[in-house]
Amino acid sequence: MNKTPVNKVSKVARVTRFTRALSYFDKDPVYKTDDYIAPRLIPARYKFVVRNPLTRFIYRKRLEGSGVYEYVTARTRIIDDIFRNLSTDIQQVLILGAGFDSRAVRFQDSLRHAAVFELDSPATQQNKIKRYRQMHIDLPSNLKFFSIDFHREGLPQSLDAVGFKKNVPGLYLLEGLIFYLDPAAVDSIFNCISEYSGKGSTVVFDCLFASVLRRENLCYGEKRCYEFVVAEGEVYRFGIEKGEMPDFLSKYGFRPVEEYDAARLEQLYFTDANGDTFTRVNGMHTLFIAEKT
Repeated sequence: MNKTPVNKVSKVARVTRFTRALSYFDKDPVYKTDDYIAPRLIPARYKFVVRNPLTRFIYRKRLEGSGVYEYVTARTRIIDDIFRNLSTDIQQVLILGAGFDSRAVRFQDSLRHAAVFELDSPATQQNKIKRYRQMHIDLPSNLKFFSIDFHREGLPQSLDAVGFKKNVPGLYLLEGLIFYLDPAAVDSIFNCISEYSGKGSTVVFDCLFASVLRRENLCYGEKRCYEFVVAEGEVYRFGIEKGEMPDFLSKYGFRPVEEYDAARLEQLYFTDANGDTFTRVNGMHTLFIAEKT
């Protein structure tokens, strides 16, 4: 199956946008997130769905058994906290495969001291900018957009063209991205991050286990999630064997700082006062935070 063409908006990016809009209106504090921009970026015909309790319930029921809703909401909360508490030492923020991410707008006060760059395919990015304009959402002056086809274009040349600096502390976000890229493209991106990032830089990304690519069905929700992604016209291309992330990161001069697998996310967000887990998180993914050594 082919990757999403650069002239089409990513279906998975649209699903993530919808899920964030849904979680913003969720009345259950366990699932509620703070992405107030997401409901404004979805098409008008879907706004009733995310606002109406019954249709929200129906949508969540459709996702039951996959743990995807739980994973996306937990991932959103963790990354939001990183942006909300961003160190003033960080001079640049690069959001790769930004999709309909709205953190540059939502956390513009926390990002005031940094240059922010959003990168994605031309069609997805233009659709997002169009929605911003239609909704009269003001964009911060320190935000720059640029587009790229990760499989065909060189990231360093694109970064140089928009004035991205080398050897300064930066935050690099690759949320829901690298498992859709070829291994060569992932290697190229991380080599570029290594080249441009200064000491104290942070990279945040989530990754699949390599067993998912082999269709071993070892993880909770794996089969349903895999089938959904294929149905949306995407394909998983990259994964890492369990336990090999430190070696992967060391090749690029980074060390792991935090790891959020399904078990840890369940403990943090989906465990009651008695210590009992009341729902499951999709087990295919692990969210990593790493620092430049």
